[in-house]
Amino acid sequence: LRIHVVNDPGGHPDLYIRPDTLATGLERGGAPAYEATFGVLPAAIETAHDETRVIFTSAKVHIGNAAERLPRLQWVQTVSAGVEAFLPTLPTNITLTNASGVHSEKGAEFILTAALMLNYRIPAFVEDRQARRWQPEFVTPLRDKTVT
Repeated sequence: LRIHVVNDPGGHPDLYIRPDTLATGLERGGAPAYEATFGVLPAAIETAHDETRVIFTSAKVHIGNAAERLPRLQWVQTVSAGVEAFLPTLPTNITLTNASGVHSEKGAEFILTAALMLNYRIPAFVEDRQARRWQPEFVTPLRDKTVT
């Protein structure tokens, strides 16, 4: 199995797919033996081996161009949830998958944090502090309140 990884040098460092993280993930998932090549935008596809069947990408790749260059390409996996930018150039014979849901726990925590901040009027505290106003804010806990 030949895999090509496309990294975006301008992207967030946590989304950069390194050889060690690829190996760990594939071993944990029980993947078959593989060979991997790595490329960085903008010339990422040119560094792929002709036999590449899978692309893992942390960047927006023109899949149509990749498919022309890589005739055995079957699957493109993105590390993000949004794949709309990929769709206009997606050939019908290539499977496109995304990472939808990987941030669900973090998202739930963010929503809880936001609800608590709003309930306890934290933005008002910040505003008052900046305006050097010191007035008490009395609020009740979230229990029995409708948040959304």
